Amino acid sequence: MAALPSYIEFTPMEPTPFKDVFKWAGDDEVALLARFFRFDPSARVSAADALRDAYFANDPAPTPCA
Repeated sequence: MAALPSYIEFTPMEPTPFKDVFKWAGDDEVALLARFFRFDPSARVSAADALRDAYFANDPAPTPCA
């Protein structure tokens, strides 16, 4: 692959912790965001599973219930 035009070799890096990116977020919220941002789609949280996450059981509720 290195012989291809415009080939760029990237230096592997450790990812930035979500808590450093989302400084305003609580621990439950950061954990849920990490589940949403999985690179592998089969490992990513589904919408139904996300709604059962501990984040949505916190008081006060993240959004008003209708």
